[in-house]
Amino acid sequence: MHVQYLLSTIAQVAALLVGLMATAAGVRGILKPNDFATSFGLPSTRSPAWLSQHGSDSTSEKDTERPATPTSTSETQSENPFIAVVGVRNIALGLSLLVFTLLRNKQTTGILLLCNQVSMIGDTIITQRKGTPGSSTHHIVAGVVFALLGGYMAMSK
Repeated sequence: MHVQYLLSTIAQVAALLVGLMATAAGVRGILKPNDFATSFGLPSTRSPAWLSQHGSDSTSEKDTERPATPTSTSETQSENPFIAVVGVRNIALGLSLLVFTLLRNKQTTGILLLCNQVSMIGDTIITQRKGTPGSSTHHIVAGVVFALLGGYMAMSK
């Protein structure tokens, strides 16, 4: 009984920390998209060099007409709006984890972590194919943590 309580407490603290980290990463994705993209394992801009390096053979007219150096503050933040989308996704996950953990709803928290495996697998595949070398490793580790923690919490009573 004592071991079960200890494991349950550790799982809830871990879920709380994952929720805080996901929320913080999401905020970083919105406020500092270039830094977030680098830590995620993807480039923050759609530069012609990146496109040709990663197998894209088409650049739109809009990409070729854009000046080489950013001309406004918004362009210095990031040219790829999907980085902010990933940030918002992380905030939503983080807040959901925080709410369900603070409500002490272990099964729902676990199910949320297990459902998020779709994102983890997708992130791993995308960074493996289009990311910087080795960038998929931390997505794999996060996926394993989510699976173990989520599985344990989903099976809790």
